Amino acid sequence: MSTILVAEPDNDVRKLVKTILERNGHTVYAFTSAKHALRFLEENSKNVLTKALVPKPGEPCSFTEHSHKNSATECLVEVVILDIDSCTFPIQTTLARIRDHYPGIVSIVTYAGGDSDKEQIPGSALAKPFDPDALISAIRTGITR
Repeated sequence: MSTILVAEPDNDVRKLVKTILERNGHTVYAFTSAKHALRFLEENSKNVLTKALVPKPGEPCSFTEHSHKNSATECLVEVVILDIDSCTFPIQTTLARIRDHYPGIVSIVTYAGGDSDKEQIPGSALAKPFDPDALISAIRTGITR
């Protein structure tokens, strides 16, 4: 399955999303903000691959919460899930940074607002509260693009 980064400021929502994704076979790294998720990507840029540089089939990701900085095995990060409120910069800026520095990573934005909030989000977006199946579907759709 995929390695997914989650940036969600709400502790309960972050834990729930992490649990849903892990139960569906994904490796998940959860952060309180987009800033921390981007820092993870930057600090591990030598070990993080995107769809443009796919590892050997079946090669596991060897990152752990505590030892990821010195990992010799490369890891395919396919998806970043960002809550719109987790971003210190405008969401468009954050998404552009991911797209420019990590081509191939799918970005999914979650938000608690109405349709007016969705209009400012380019690409995939999920309104809260969302059904776990909708989350998994959005990930599958993004990965197969």
